Amino acid sequence: MTFNWKYCLFALALLLSCSDNPRLDYPSEESLFPNVSGSAGSSSSVGESSSSPIAESSSSNLETEDSSSSSAESSSSVEESSSSPIAESSSSSPETAGSSSSEMSSSSVEQSSSSENLCSGQIPDSKFCFEGSIEWKCGRIPTGDEYNTRTEDCCGSKKFNKSSEFCVDDEIKDKCGGINTYTPATHFCLDGTVTLKCNGESYEATQFCFIENFVETIVDKCGSSPNGDKYKPTEEGCCGNKKYNTTTHFCYDNSKKIDNYCGINPQKYDPDLYECKPTINSNGIYLREKLTDTRNNKIYNAVLIGNQVWMAENLDHTCTNNCTSCGKTYTWATAKSVCPSNWHLPNKNEWEVLMTSVGGLSTAGTKLMSGGTNDYGFSGLLCGGTRTDGISWNVNTSGELWSASDNNANVAYENHIRINNSNAIWTSNASVAYELAFSVRCLKD
Repeated sequence: MTFNWKYCLFALALLLSCSDNPRLDYPSEESLFPNVSGSAGSSSSVGESSSSPIAESSSSNLETEDSSSSSAESSSSVEESSSSPIAESSSSSPETAGSSSSEMSSSSVEQSSSSENLCSGQIPDSKFCFEGSIEWKCGRIPTGDEYNTRTEDCCGSKKFNKSSEFCVDDEIKDKCGGINTYTPATHFCLDGTVTLKCNGESYEATQFCFIENFVETIVDKCGSSPNGDKYKPTEEGCCGNKKYNTTTHFCYDNSKKIDNYCGINPQKYDPDLYECKPTINSNGIYLREKLTDTRNNKIYNAVLIGNQVWMAENLDHTCTNNCTSCGKTYTWATAKSVCPSNWHLPNKNEWEVLMTSVGGLSTAGTKLMSGGTNDYGFSGLLCGGTRTDGISWNVNTSGELWSASDNNANVAYENHIRINNSNAIWTSNASVAYELAFSVRCLKD
């Protein structure tokens, strides 16, 4: 096979035409083929001026061709050969640029095809193909999950959704509220909120963490409801869903009724029926609906003491104007039926219930009388009584109040308070004649 230098130079010219350097000068036809020409003069001129290795090489090759063919045919062949490649090379430069873009596109397709070919071959059991790319399965083990690398990730050998879940210590957790991650060792998700654990424990929405003296305790909210109040167990209590101060307030009968204590009176009451009236007595629990005696339209206050409701004033069913605070005195026969409707004269047993409610006979005088501490708003008075001759008896010495119980045909049990040096003593067994007139306190039916 004969080496033809012309084709080597043509290939070099074609390569240079694909160069990205716009400043590169392409070789001319004359510089590539100095001894090839259509005229003798041109050949002679080139021959005279060419002393380069290229010229020498050109002459040597032409001689080689002359030995294998006639001189005329060889000269004609050289002219055609020398002009055709260079002309084609020069004229096809734009086409070559166009074909370069096509070749690049073809190269890209080949690369894509190459990626796809990666998934068409044998894939190890611990890997999988995703969108033309070979990926590790979760945990890099054959039994690991395959996953979408754009929207999912691995947690150990399991996959999880990156937008709504997260991985901690190879455990998949839901994001709190759908957006927040947290540290499960110290926090937990409570109703969509990242919450600090209580003494290392999580708790329900119906509970809260109470901290006192650096000690954390899980406590039920009021009413064991998510909307229930949080409270301080050492100072507060619950009434339904609401908290209250156990020192100053109370919850009535485990209902939703909260009210304050009346002064120092420790008794609880139904706020719908009773109220405190500090302008009258700071300790009294007063009936909201006052007692009205329709016989003279006189209005009376009444107080709750224990389970009993007592009039807070002495009865006077006849007075209409300028009534005295001691009220009217009544004989026992009149007193038994003088109380307004739904009220009655208390018997001995009912008086004794009152005495017990206020601490017994030894303290009843002090706690029930206006001259004592009057701890319940009973407001007893030292009105004494009236003899049969109309003369007042023991006024400013003791209070004399009737009982409905009788001892025999001629005597009723007398209940009165005697105060000596600010000490009051109730006696309930003294017998007196029915003809004496004493004050009346009515008890609600």
